[in-house]
Amino acid sequence: MKRYRVLAASALLLAAPVPAGADGKSRAAGEVAEYVLQRFGRQAVREGTEALARKIEAAAARHGDEVFEAVRKVGPRALPLVEEAGAHGRQAAQVLARHGEPGAAWVVSRPAAMKLVARHGDEAAAVLVKHAGVAEPVLEGFGAPAVRALAEVGPQGGRRLAMLMADGDLARIGRTPEVLEVIAKYGDRAADFVWKNKGRWRWGPR
Repeated sequence: MKRYRVLAASALLLAAPVPAGADGKSRAAGEVAEYVLQRFGRQAVREGTEALARKIEAAAARHGDEVFEAVRKVGPRALPLVEEAGAHGRQAAQVLARHGEPGAAWVVSRPAAMKLVARHGDEAAAVLVKHAGVAEPVLEGFGAPAVRALAEVGPQGGRRLAMLMADGDLARIGRTPEVLEVIAKYGDRAADFVWKNKGRWRWGPR
């Protein structure tokens, strides 16, 4: 009788449905692994699609479903980038998923950049990707107004703002947040005006 009870309990356990969420994540991870193989080639998936799918599923469980799209856009290297972001792993997955290559991988690999994303949100991530290599010190120096200004200028305007920041011209102009808000409103036109008139005038107190 005891043996029959054990067999019956085992049968019930085997028949129990797999949680829909877990089953869905496994299926999604497998589909992403297959997509990565097709897009990036077998050289990128050396460990095999099943092993890659397990890693993707585990990362998604830790850092959210954005991991799936991050791997689709960046490939298998998205996984170590997300893990190495530490406490910012979930945000790193979001940045990679939304912005992809080429700039997003650079952003999430830099702790200072990820701190700015944590402070100012995805708008900062978009600016850091758009102006890779030049936006970070401007955002560190002037925060939200710099995010809005850099979002509205092109590559040349971004480089010029970074140079104005590095040379101290933005600080010498005075009322820097207001200058940045003007650039945010009028874009490259305003950035060009500030650049051409640097050193010629200074905004003092009202």
